Amino acid sequence: MTTKTIDDHGRLALGLEFAGQTVMVDDSNPDRIVITRATPPYLSQDEEEAAEWADLERRALPAERLDAIAEFLRSTGQASA
Repeated sequence: MTTKTIDDHGRLALGLEFAGQTVMVDDSNPDRIVITRATPPYLSQDEEEAAEWADLERRALPAERLDAIAEFLRSTGQASA
């Protein structure tokens, strides 16, 4: 792990090994930024959640569908207490 400084224009230099690459930036936590090299297909977080939802729907049997939906909502923090 290295320490880098973000300049006055909000830029962070990662080095030549990252030149021209697509990265994913997870800034959902205000105290932490995670930069990950992206691999095709490039999906946004919403697209990833939609793909997970579609997979749950595809795999769920009719009697298990509500349980699968509830589990998905719990896993994404969208279920009410």
